[in-house]
Amino acid sequence: AQTDLAFIYKDQGKFAAAEAVMKATLEMNKRLHKGDHDEVVVVMRHLAMLYQKMGKPAQAESFHKNSLAMCRRLHSGAHAEVADILNMYGHFCLSEGRYVAAQGLCTQAASMRQRLFK
Repeated sequence: AQTDLAFIYKDQGKFAAAEAVMKATLEMNKRLHKGDHDEVVVVMRHLAMLYQKMGKPAQAESFHKNSLAMCRRLHSGAHAEVADILNMYGHFCLSEGRYVAAQGLCTQAASMRQRLFK
């Protein structure tokens, strides 16, 4: 429910309100789920996208990296969620003009998806 409210704020261009709700949701999930948890990964992914939309690339990249690292700890080997985050992070790098990094991340995502869906 909180994430939905944040999306409504984001869609209305109320980025500060969306950020506040997302950060509160992240903190709540960290308190509820000690250590690494998929719910924490989801909120971090949303924060990465929000910061990207807000034009805050340093914050966006931090959340992309952290969500990817946590997701890899949760799901060893090939996993659809890891592939999704790799792909999103790749698109972020592409939007920043970092083509080599984007290609590497998207190649990893595509390779993982091929292994998953043979």
